Amino acid sequence: MKKSVSVLLATSLATSGITGLQNTVLADTANSADSKVERISGTDRYETCVNISKKAYKSSEVAILASGQKIQDALASGGVAAKLKAPLLLTQKDRLPSVVLDELKRLNVKKIILVGGQESISSSLENQLDNIYKVERVSGIDRYETSIKLAEVINKDTKQENIIVNGNTVDALTAGAVAAKLNRSIILTNGVNLPEGANRVVNPASPNNIIIGGISSINIEGLKGERIAGSDRYETSKKIAEKYYAGKTNKALLANGVNSIDALSAINLVVSENAPVLLTAYDSLDNDVSKFLENNTNKVYVLGGYQSISDDVYKNIEKKLKENKVKDTKKPETGKPETGKSETGKPDTGKPETGKPETGKPDTGKPDTGK
Repeated sequence: MKKSVSVLLATSLATSGITGLQNTVLADTANSADSKVERISGTDRYETCVNISKKAYKSSEVAILASGQKIQDALASGGVAAKLKAPLLLTQKDRLPSVVLDELKRLNVKKIILVGGQESISSSLENQLDNIYKVERVSGIDRYETSIKLAEVINKDTKQENIIVNGNTVDALTAGAVAAKLNRSIILTNGVNLPEGANRVVNPASPNNIIIGGISSINIEGLKGERIAGSDRYETSKKIAEKYYAGKTNKALLANGVNSIDALSAINLVVSENAPVLLTAYDSLDNDVSKFLENNTNKVYVLGGYQSISDDVYKNIEKKLKENKVKDTKKPETGKPETGKSETGKPDTGKPETGKPETGKPDTGKPDTGK
């Protein structure tokens, strides 16, 4: 880590006024914007994530820090972020972007949880952060073991029902909305086996596990639970929203379903706004997603700039929401997580997801092609 960043970190703490532990305070967005559609974006993925955090949180004693270049390890971090009500922020491997440093200062962060190994976040950056904050690293030999260790942060010494998903598909990103709603961990798999060590936190025989993705995407022998799947990533995101959020919120988050980094950052608003993550292509809105927005929402946050989600998609949503009759009122929350128990209907089989792991390449300004 460069000395200049160390100085910045020291200055940040000195001016932040931290004198003790701070509880998380969510931001009040009730009167933040009159528009039914609001875009949250930045000059890059790091600033976009920070701006989402600003929208969601006033302060937090804990922050989750994950790689913005290699998001594999961060795929399961949504469960921890939701459980702790802690903002998820992104960093480069060896350098903490200044905009992220400023956000840590604004939030009055006391503790940072690093997600991923030294190939994701270097030891030199960890050491510099450790001079200022209490730092805990959660990592495994791969994304699958990392998800197990993240689950142990939430469910120490217990086996609970979990959200189980193929860690090589974009379904792992929309799983955060389920994790937040049910107060559960996200377990990443290779689609055919539970990862080594899963027996510490997973009860595979429980019918209350939630399996996200079709049987061609995730088909693990002996794993029981309710399956949520659509014909593609867009319909799957819609089915998650429909099951856990319809009638309980009038808000939704829209993220690019191919260039998926903004969908990872969405977990911040999932918690504060009680809103699902729906996926879209860059220049066209899936018909099922469009109908859900029209019938269930009067406020949509579009995550990412015009090169992530086009102005045409934005205007299309704006038009539909102006015409809909969804009221501002919603069912009161009980403060208790939902049970997520299986319904009697047969589970959807779904078609396999084609999404591939992120390459870790820097932003080009254009959405990924998915090739």
